[in-house]
Amino acid sequence: MKYYPETVVLFTEILERNFPGLKPQREAIKTDEPGHLLWMLKNIPSLNAKDDVGKRGRWLGHINGVLVAKKLLDNRQSKKAIKRDKKNGYE
Repeated sequence: MKYYPETVVLFTEILERNFPGLKPQREAIKTDEPGHLLWMLKNIPSLNAKDDVGKRGRWLGHINGVLVAKKLLDNRQSKKAIKRDKKNGYE
């Protein structure tokens, strides 16, 4: 099963644009830290096992929520990316 590539790219671009020089950070004090969100995005494609389908969805949902809360993304942008991924057969 494929992940949501356009959504991952959009979220990654938003983080990198708003936090220049940002590096992925696995260990973080808070899971809403930009470096940790970037680490999650970089690792979503490697979550291939059937058991990780839910994890990918939870991670994308968490990242989406944080970006919306930080006013870096609005619902319209998020829905547009997800709809494109769904239309292209990604789940």
